[in-house]
Amino acid sequence: MGSPTRSSAVAGPGGPDQTRRPGPAGRRTGLFRRLLRRRDGAAAVEYALILPVYMYLLAGIVEMSMLFYTTTVVDGAVMDAGRQILTGQAQTSGNTLTTFQTAICNALGSVYDCNNMTYNVQTFSSFSTVSMPAVQLDADGNLVDSDGNPIVLPFNAGGSGEITVVRVIYSWSFFTPLIGYLMTGSSSTTKLLSTTTVFRNEPY
Repeated sequence: MGSPTRSSAVAGPGGPDQTRRPGPAGRRTGLFRRLLRRRDGAAAVEYALILPVYMYLLAGIVEMSMLFYTTTVVDGAVMDAGRQILTGQAQTSGNTLTTFQTAICNALGSVYDCNNMTYNVQTFSSFSTVSMPAVQLDADGNLVDSDGNPIVLPFNAGGSGEITVVRVIYSWSFFTPLIGYLMTGSSSTTKLLSTTTVFRNEPY
């Protein structure tokens, strides 16, 4: 015959079925743990932190793409317009500058305003003597020499068989914050750009 099984229960003041409730300190600890486990709104907070950085990078990528596209189109336009001088068509047209500028404007279309460009064309006796004057922009956006003095660049297409340098100068104003500083190395948001081509004029 087996031994009888003993069972015991610890009865509290309110009886054996009463559940013990945590004290104030326990309730505070439990609340803190529940707050740590909750993820409601976390994605929105993370998105709000990341969105400005993402939008800034996106704007920078878009602007740099526009800049590279513009410089590529300008390079092609200068090459096309330079052929007007290379073949003597501009010189024999009666107005060399107007013929050249018209060719530039037609090639650029709406990519860049050709009226905001500076055209500098010079001739040299040999390729080894080619040297174009350094230019920069002053605080007002005007074209000046390396000493800060106003400069007037010549437009001389040259004659048959002469070595000619065609330079088109233009600028780009950055709209993305800090990109201008990174590209220019100064507080200015405008960067001076230029496209240059060198050739010997064909006989005409």
